[in-house]
Amino acid sequence: MAKPIFAIFPEIDIPVVTVIWQYTRLSTPEMEQRVTTYSEYALSTAISGIKDIEAQTPDGIPVQKIYFQPDISIDLAIAQIINATIFSRVLLPGGIQVPLVVQYNAFSVRLEA
Repeated sequence: MAKPIFAIFPEIDIPVVTVIWQYTRLSTPEMEQRVTTYSEYALSTAISGIKDIEAQTPDGIPVQKIYFQPDISIDLAIAQIINATIFSRVLLPGGIQVPLVVQYNAFSVRLEA
């Protein structure tokens, strides 16, 4: 019997977390200025162990990929992200919801033949 494909690869912890904001009341440039830029600043100042942040606003949806140092506790990082986003909502446009926070891991990547 063949082993599942993931059984042949070692388990890999990728210290990357994505934050996705959703808000429909602003144009893409306004979202980039009022949500993407501000929340990127808030995240970079409130979270420890960040290696890099990539931020984009495709189709008016702010998406931030936060890359962490390899030795970071990803659970602590996610807790810090959640706290920072809750706090930053005070200065973001009214009615904006808490963002979706997604941790990447090897099993979230889909392989297709």
